[in-house]
Amino acid sequence: DVQIDGIFSEPTNVLVLDSFSLVGTLDVEGGDMTIYVTGDVNITNGSTLNIAKGSSLKIVTEGRFTLGSNLNVASGSPTDDEGNPILSLYSTYDDGGASAWNAGVNITGSSAFKGTIFAPYSTVNVAGSGGVYGAVKGRHVEVSGGAAIHYDEALMESTVGTGGGSDGGKGGGGFSFTWL
Repeated sequence: DVQIDGIFSEPTNVLVLDSFSLVGTLDVEGGDMTIYVTGDVNITNGSTLNIAKGSSLKIVTEGRFTLGSNLNVASGSPTDDEGNPILSLYSTYDDGGASAWNAGVNITGSSAFKGTIFAPYSTVNVAGSGGVYGAVKGRHVEVSGGAAIHYDEALMESTVGTGGGSDGGKGGGGFSFTWL
């Protein structure tokens, strides 16, 4: 069990991995799934995230996040019926203010990230013809090439990621995590 202030109000079961690479399809159904990665996250080569109605995926990472070409999120919307994100990325990685390809969060190629990105210690680089559909908060946010960010107003109703405080562990900017 892990408790993450501002994300989970109660202790939550979490799949903990040293690193996470997806080349193919990940199906999330039957509820909410949380993946906690102590290293890097790489999603590439036309990968697909199928997140069923009534389910969500949260990725919490201490490492770099790279979303390469052609991610396909099966949901047409970044939010559920209550305005909560279907796909969320929370990063505690500190890239020291790096930019472009050295950023802590990279959305590149023709990928469409549909959800929320919260990376208070990293630059979020959205490049190529990729895009973010939802919301982004980072140390810096860079958009280049034909890339774009499309804010989803339904997120204004969301209560995810709005908490504060810290019970120990690394955190800041609205969330912290504690191993229980």
